[in-house]
Amino acid sequence: MAALPVVRAQGGGSAVVELEVSDWSDLDPNFTQVCNNATLQSDRRGFFLDLAEEVADEAGLGFVEEFAKLKEDGARIAACYSHPKVRGRVRGMLGNVQPVYRSKAGDVSAQRRLEGERVLRGGNARTALTALSQAVMRAPTAPTKEPLLALALWARSEALLQLRYFQLSLDDVQLSMKSGLSEEKRLDAFYRMGLCQHGLGEVKRAAASLQVAARLLEKVASASERTAWTATLQQAVGALRVPREGKPAGVQVPGPAPPLAGGQHPEMPAASTLLKVARSKAAGRQMVAAHPIKTGATLVVEAPAAACLLPDKFGTHCLHCFGRLVAPVPCETCSGVAFCGRACRDAAEPYHRHECRHLGLLLGSGMSVLCHLALRAVTQRGLASLQGLRAHLSRPAGAKADDEAALTDDQQRFLRVCTLEAHEERRSGRDFFHRSIMTLFLLRILQDSGFFPEASSLEGELNADELLVGSILLRLLQILQFNAHEVYETVILPRPAAKIQEEGARSKFRSARVVYIGVAVYPTVALFNHDCYPAVTRHFRGKDIVMTATRPLAQGDVVAENYGPIFTKRTLQQRQRTLNSRYWFHCTCTACAEDWPLMEELKEDDFKF
Repeated sequence: MAALPVVRAQGGGSAVVELEVSDWSDLDPNFTQVCNNATLQSDRRGFFLDLAEEVADEAGLGFVEEFAKLKEDGARIAACYSHPKVRGRVRGMLGNVQPVYRSKAGDVSAQRRLEGERVLRGGNARTALTALSQAVMRAPTAPTKEPLLALALWARSEALLQLRYFQLSLDDVQLSMKSGLSEEKRLDAFYRMGLCQHGLGEVKRAAASLQVAARLLEKVASASERTAWTATLQQAVGALRVPREGKPAGVQVPGPAPPLAGGQHPEMPAASTLLKVARSKAAGRQMVAAHPIKTGATLVVEAPAAACLLPDKFGTHCLHCFGRLVAPVPCETCSGVAFCGRACRDAAEPYHRHECRHLGLLLGSGMSVLCHLALRAVTQRGLASLQGLRAHLSRPAGAKADDEAALTDDQQRFLRVCTLEAHEERRSGRDFFHRSIMTLFLLRILQDSGFFPEASSLEGELNADELLVGSILLRLLQILQFNAHEVYETVILPRPAAKIQEEGARSKFRSARVVYIGVAVYPTVALFNHDCYPAVTRHFRGKDIVMTATRPLAQGDVVAENYGPIFTKRTLQQRQRTLNSRYWFHCTCTACAEDWPLMEELKEDDFKF
């Protein structure tokens, strides 16, 4: 599934002009439609858009026209689910929604383990690690004739130990023992645990593990083996008196978050006190400077309200924290995703269990990652949390109630997501129809995965909880089109040492490139409007976003970010085409109003510092 062009809230600095539908769609209606379709289906091989068009054609123009008059998301969902003209086609589609996922495969796991062990004996631990990780991922967790998962983890722990990933090796040893490692290997297991703990500098724990191994010597049948093991353990205990040479290999983890300049905002915990939200008829809600801002000031540090890893990163990054994988820990049911450790797997379990068995179907539909993000925003919270928002979601936009204080922090954050710009008034009936069909598709997956304790049958009507969640999904499918951010990491590709020495140490960054790994929604950052000459830049710590000022700002200045087209790289015509068609607004920032030249068109005399 291809990454989407990121689309976020309406913006354009302090001079955004509100336009009618014809003002933006007439600019390039074909490109606008392509961009709009991409927010529902991004993979051309998928089936969803063709299916939605077939359903719309069978429903007839009259139904679509009547459907376009509906003003509430709940009514749109109910109409699609129950109207006689679409009942058969939609319910027939929903009836075919079946679990499709990459299941475990014991034969594949055993084959990859044997291959990895052979490579490891040959001295290539790095290559062996790849094969052994595949063996771990495909190993069944259910009981079999052999404890395949335990054997795969045990073999991988040796490769990790050789590569000095002591903590990961220790984790694999402990997990292999919990997964059914045979009693015959318990002595080996505690010995290996001792080596790992010694490598980590945990001398007392290492000594305790080696003592347990020594007590297990009596279970070794052969006298010669006992003699050999006694010597090995004595040598290991003696080595504890000497610090282990070299540093353990570590897994990259984000450093501490930078402090917010000026302290934490009392109403927006993720933002600095240097910011405030202002409103105007032209620009709507936008971030402005509450106080003067200096270059380099950290303005926002925010965790996502929901985040999804891109499917092509399922094999290289943790599904939950987006960290790069070294020794992936598998889902206990599917082989399609991986985690960096048991902590992330446990944290993801509440939402992944509703997606796991349908992952292949979700990808096969070709649906965009934004649709998956809408589903994740729901599964991440659970039905009980969403039920607690029922009364609040039905209030008019901008209306607040005293009882909001009783909501959890997460519920309040999610409410802020649900009030972001959706451009509902600009959507066509056909667009709403397509999004309603996608909603029913996602709703059926939730029904089949046990999200609803009392799911309705395909022959009945949707119950109150299903209508609530369906309304939320449909709302998110509109909001995320304009309010999602792509999550990326910066990768520095290796360069020849001689080249770096010749050009200087800093030249190694010349091979750096940005790699998109996921999509997320950040309720605070979504309030930043666009400018072709932005005042902030963003980077990511895992999936958390950090916004930093790139130039000084005076009190009252608009604090704008950039949605993609920068004036130095894209012409005015290119920027207007992109912003109008993808983001549905006409940008009149200073760079656009004055038609600033591209960087390549500037002469040396034009530069002023």
